[in-house]
Amino acid sequence: MAYRWQFDAPWDDNDNQDWKEEYLAQAAQMEEYFRQNPQIPQNMSNISKTFGFLPKDVQVAGAMIGLTEGNSEWTSLVDKFMNKETSWWDKTNLLQEVLLEVL
Repeated sequence: MAYRWQFDAPWDDNDNQDWKEEYLAQAAQMEEYFRQNPQIPQNMSNISKTFGFLPKDVQVAGAMIGLTEGNSEWTSLVDKFMNKETSWWDKTNLLQEVLLEVL
């Protein structure tokens, strides 16, 4: 899987070796977890097709706790995400208006 590849610069030969080994061990655990639970990758695929605009960590966490694209719990997650995005855009537009008035 792609997340297992670690490319190092030539001048970083043995730096962070402990971190690299831990990272690869975690990757192996995730790979084994998905191998034992094949429904999770398929569920993640369905979730990403339906809720691809949500952050990836939310999609993966939802799939790992067993949510499917048809669960009603997604409604509250989508609502909170859209409220956050809307408030961010409102603040950005307000800032733009203020800056244009000043200039």
